[in-house]
Amino acid sequence: MSTTDFASLSDSLLVVKGAAAPSCAPKRLRRGRVDDNRVRVALRLDDMRHRGLRLAAAHMRKSVQAVMLAALDHYLERIVPNTLGEPCPCLDRGGYGDPERSPLQAP
Repeated sequence: MSTTDFASLSDSLLVVKGAAAPSCAPKRLRRGRVDDNRVRVALRLDDMRHRGLRLAAAHMRKSVQAVMLAALDHYLERIVPNTLGEPCPCLDRGGYGDPERSPLQAP
């Protein structure tokens, strides 16, 4: 076949309107959610922070996900209340990592 030859179009390439069906691909979850009711959040880091985060996770033998969740829990439980100066009832509903613990309660 030369570079100027093209495949011929025929009726076998056409599908009757309405007869087309999607392939049997698995259903895609809503963007940002996984099966266990968690929400996916993207965070952009510069190279130095990314490297530091990965190194910290490796040294602690934890996943980057586990390190980030621990850091976020610490921030929400200890830093935010000190910054606000007084407890905020809107932040005192349900625990983050532990369903038995309030998010602002010390471990």
